[in-house]
Amino acid sequence: MSEQKKVKSKIEDVAAEFLDGDNLKNILDLIGFLKDNELTPRWDYTNRWSFNYKSKKVCYIAISGNEKLWTFSPGHLSRQGAPFKEWFADYNQYITDDELKEFVWSHLRNNTIKCKNNTCEGIKNITILGKEFDRICFCWTIRIPNLNGAELECAKKLILVIKTIIADLAAAGKA
Repeated sequence: MSEQKKVKSKIEDVAAEFLDGDNLKNILDLIGFLKDNELTPRWDYTNRWSFNYKSKKVCYIAISGNEKLWTFSPGHLSRQGAPFKEWFADYNQYITDDELKEFVWSHLRNNTIKCKNNTCEGIKNITILGKEFDRICFCWTIRIPNLNGAELECAKKLILVIKTIIADLAAAGKA
């Protein structure tokens, strides 16, 4: 980590070092999409980059050299100081596309065990996009490894939704 912290490696370079085939092609596709939408990568931690819009996290991408995989995680949409149950309030208002709802639902991280140093017991009884869930992890709510095909396209739609939410909240003075 210390070497990467000094150098602040470019995500494309690390991806090319650890990934190949469709995994490399798909991560480069998503990185290109993010950059085309004015979301530049910022080195965050060893093999992890965040993509921000108006100083708010839109998503993270992490690359695992050991497992030869990459992971996409949308940023939490909580407002400053908002309780965990409100993290998805903006999703509920902005996501109306059924395919995108299914994408979010299918990748929610159900927390049946404690994580993050035994501090996360999950969000209990939360409605996300019209569907009731119990014990959803609030440490990394959505984490998707090796996006491909339809998942990649849904991730792009979700990124644009998050960017729109951030812009609307900023315009309303709520971000």
